[in-house]
Amino acid sequence: MEETEEIIVGRDGVLNLSWGWFLSSTYGVSIILLVFLMFEYNIKSITAIQICCLIFGFTYMVGLGGAVADFSFFGSFRIITVFSFISLLGTLMLTVLHATSAKHQFGVVLVAITLALLGSESVINSYRFLRRDQFDEPPAAMGFRITHFISDKCFAVATLVPFIILEAEYQDWGFLFGICCAYNVIGLFWFLIGSSVYRPQTWADKSFKDKDELHEVKYLIKTTPLFLTDIFLHTSSILFNYLIVLQALTMNRRIGPFVIPASCFGLFSIPTVFLSLVTVDFLIIPRYNKLRISLGIGLSHVLTILTLVASALIESRRLHRLADNPGSTMSALWLIIPAAVLGFKFGFDFKGHRRAFCRKRRLEGITSVVMRTFLVGMGYFVSIIIIQSLVQFTHWLPHNINDGRLDYVYWMLAAIGCLNFVFHLVFTKSFQFPTFKYYAGDDRDDDEAS
Repeated sequence: MEETEEIIVGRDGVLNLSWGWFLSSTYGVSIILLVFLMFEYNIKSITAIQICCLIFGFTYMVGLGGAVADFSFFGSFRIITVFSFISLLGTLMLTVLHATSAKHQFGVVLVAITLALLGSESVINSYRFLRRDQFDEPPAAMGFRITHFISDKCFAVATLVPFIILEAEYQDWGFLFGICCAYNVIGLFWFLIGSSVYRPQTWADKSFKDKDELHEVKYLIKTTPLFLTDIFLHTSSILFNYLIVLQALTMNRRIGPFVIPASCFGLFSIPTVFLSLVTVDFLIIPRYNKLRISLGIGLSHVLTILTLVASALIESRRLHRLADNPGSTMSALWLIIPAAVLGFKFGFDFKGHRRAFCRKRRLEGITSVVMRTFLVGMGYFVSIIIIQSLVQFTHWLPHNINDGRLDYVYWMLAAIGCLNFVFHLVFTKSFQFPTFKYYAGDDRDDDEAS
């Protein structure tokens, strides 16, 4: 038994290392994409945001098909291998073709961006499946998520530190994409190194019963109105992560001799994600023996609204200061506040939504990956609709936000968020979650605990 546990830990350790490098590559392309389109191709800011949303929306929807194919037919190992090469091809094309003025070549650059992100998203989804397959029993909830958060997110951010410094000082896009390409190669190398000890599974290896699957499908259909409210949660986060970049570009980002890249302010949410996970796992759950999942999801709604309100207040102050003293700049460090609040939201969002997607523990990982991918993809498409509506019918969101009222945009999103939260409460009240509870020390369902 001890030998088996050591092998499983070894498998998981190699997977964490490999996944960390892939996340570094994905984060690298993602965080510079908006600024890259604006400064390299002189695309106006709002149009660049819509292009980014379109690329990511398409990526997530195609990645959803990859997730289904992974679990149903091909298995995680094959999917990760194929799509890691696709991601590598995309980053390699970006490294070589990033600077071009020809329209048809710019189309090739957009294809390269899509390939890089599509490959990365499919790889990340498949890693979730493959990681799950390494364990005979689900790991204990207490501390497990925090360990994986440190190994995944913190490792990825740490490897991006030189990347971020280079973006701030030089904006050498070819070199930056080259770093992403190198991270992709390292991730693929570590993944293949550990291939001899992985325990990949396919649909034929699963012990799920048809009636269980049918019950879960019926359950998801029944709770569709509740999950539709999640789309705006993702939409709010997506719009915030793009609009905060536009705010940062108009503010003072200098700390001594160092300039914080505008595209990196969203990363300030990561420390509070870690803090919220520690709070949930080690303070809230042990103190309250049973804590309903619906409460965690509700808190994610509230914290998203608070993020938008904080952003609106900061932008309103920035505009008033600019009106009173043209040419003055406000410190961009104020933007850390809404980013930190949004980070707290994810601590409750991760566990709450993961458990709310299904009732059977053995199907939890499958439905959570599929539903998360679908809802995030829809969030990007809804973001495009909201932005286009604002551009079409208001003057709040011009390409130069100094001439608009971005604070009104945030207030509008917060108001919609409040209405969305009311719908969430109504649906939650009319639908019972008899098996969805946090437990101190483990993560059992009510029927398993009884």
